[in-house]
Amino acid sequence: MTDITSNVAMQLPKDSVALVTGGAGFIGSRLCARLAGAGVRVCSASRRAWHDDGPVRHSQVDLSDHAATSRLL
Repeated sequence: MTDITSNVAMQLPKDSVALVTGGAGFIGSRLCARLAGAGVRVCSASRRAWHDDGPVRHSQVDLSDHAATSRLL
């Protein structure tokens, strides 16, 4: 079985940025960690708070709120 996250990260251009929705969840948090470990700058958005001091920038936001989502970008 191949490691999909590593394969994708290796194909990304240098200085890539990823926005992970649901980054505070079980799967999203692990995806964020893998991408960050591969050198990708990761921005996470979730309705849940996330208190991690790692390299991921997390925003607690409801993505159905257009104004709040616009501020992410």
